[in-house]
Amino acid sequence: MRIHTRLTSILTLAVILVAGLAGKPAQASLAPDNPVVTAHGSDFTFLYDAALSGSEKVVSGDFLTIAGIHDYVSGSVFNSAGFTSTVSTAGGVTDITWMATGAKGGPAGLDFGFLSTISKLGLGSYAYSDHSKAGQILSGSGTVQVPAAITPEPASIMSLGLSGLVLLALMLLGRARRVRDPKRILEVYA
Repeated sequence: MRIHTRLTSILTLAVILVAGLAGKPAQASLAPDNPVVTAHGSDFTFLYDAALSGSEKVVSGDFLTIAGIHDYVSGSVFNSAGFTSTVSTAGGVTDITWMATGAKGGPAGLDFGFLSTISKLGLGSYAYSDHSKAGQILSGSGTVQVPAAITPEPASIMSLGLSGLVLLALMLLGRARRVRDPKRILEVYA
């Protein structure tokens, strides 16, 4: 009897949880998907897609910002219709904000993008704000793939360091060979 009661309680709880999760509609928004990266001459196009659901809309002032972009090609931003863009760069890292200039209802796909001189992917961040059809402000943030800084591999740095040490040792050895008198060696290195 006790086992039957526990099993019934567990099954009831599971049904409630599944019903609660299934009752939540999927949220679409100005949150971007990871980009599609394609070669564009010697540069690379980063194209982000954001999808508004039928229950969402964009009004003037809503925005999408993607931050942490490396090696952005100046003047290469492209916007979805009804959006303008602002680019800010500090320390070689670029942030791009696309701002809505008018209203647009869902369902709709929106594309945003830019060019970069590199295709290596890293993690940047995004933030957005849009509206439900009822007028409620919806906003969020997260991580998204962006062009990443090119950094030397540790093995490359290590080989450069070892090469430098070998050259230094050879220089010191050559200097020591030129000085034959042991007292003179101490004077040279003192």
